[in-house]
Amino acid sequence: MTHSADAESERLFRAARYAQFPDVRRAAAAARFGVSLGALRRAIRELGLTCRPRLGDYVLHTLTRGGTVTAGPLPELDSVARYLDYVNKDGSRPEDVARLLEELTREGMIELEGDRWRLLGEFP
Repeated sequence: MTHSADAESERLFRAARYAQFPDVRRAAAAARFGVSLGALRRAIRELGLTCRPRLGDYVLHTLTRGGTVTAGPLPELDSVARYLDYVNKDGSRPEDVARLLEELTREGMIELEGDRWRLLGEFP
């Protein structure tokens, strides 16, 4: 596989994952990552559950406002927990959000300093 094909596969995977967020339309995800809508639909179908966002991705989606900002103040953990419960129906609590933020920090995705965060990795 060529480097170009690898890059295309990575863009399709990221677009497929991004398209799974409740407020993201597939056409917007395709445009954002420069892939065709047909290719995105095929990727979502072929990847199935492997392209589903994990809970940490939903936290990143909230922090970055859908990938549009890379730093800012931490939101109220209760509001993030309500969003997680809305999308995942799991009864998320503020303590769960705090744990997810710690995991994202350990993974090198974000940096926390006081009441602020900064994105270190790529998202979406």
